[in-house]
Amino acid sequence: MLVFLRMDWPSWLVVLASAALFGLAHLYQGRGGLIGTMLSDDLYGITTGFAAASLGFGFTRPGYTAGASLAVPLAEQGAVAGVITSANGISYVLAPTIGISLYGWNHDLPFIAFAIVLLGLAVAGRKALTD
Repeated sequence: MLVFLRMDWPSWLVVLASAALFGLAHLYQGRGGLIGTMLSDDLYGITTGFAAASLGFGFTRPGYTAGASLAVPLAEQGAVAGVITSANGISYVLAPTIGISLYGWNHDLPFIAFAIVLLGLAVAGRKALTD
């Protein structure tokens, strides 16, 4: 996050850059992010892929929170903080439940589904910003 603060990026750009990193990051030998984790065939690939995905998640959350709080007047920031906290809390219950269910059908399915969702959100977010 310190890198983004030093670069003085707006919160929407932090979220979009992080979503791209989270979904498609490429590290050593082209492995990284969710796609790299799904396609890896050894412990090194799984580890580097998961590390890149975690790095992207770590950058996305502060940008998301900052963007939402800055998008409303000061009087409404408490309500927005409550909604964000609720959404973050429910994601700790729903995401593992859905992921495990998908994993039961196919071992690659949670990674494919999540990468598609993230890329779709990145495209929709970018489109919303240009409209």
